[in-house]
Amino acid sequence: QLALDHAKGCLPGHVQGKLQDICNMGGTGFNNLDEGHGKFMKISSGRDELLAILNNKGTDPSVIKQLLVIDYTLETQQSVLVQGLTSETRLPQLCGQLRALLTALVGHLPQEDELQAL
Repeated sequence: QLALDHAKGCLPGHVQGKLQDICNMGGTGFNNLDEGHGKFMKISSGRDELLAILNNKGTDPSVIKQLLVIDYTLETQQSVLVQGLTSETRLPQLCGQLRALLTALVGHLPQEDELQAL
């Protein structure tokens, strides 16, 4: 919540709303696989929005640190959730979770050849 409060000035309203919904979802605990999957995918949607902003060439460099802090927080929540979803066996849900993880991974890959070597 604190990271979101600090970054509100650099986020579009719909992204602020999505991230606020994630803050209000009651943590990473869940009672069944559907609830856990729903939380995971909600976080994934928020990360997709952040990655779009981070990968936009027009994004002001002064806000990148704030956005990366939020993304790191969301990544941590996804990690906790995916570790709790080890009994998931439904293929559509597993595919959705894999897509979300791969999208986040690819979204953070440097586009410049020089940076990829680092």
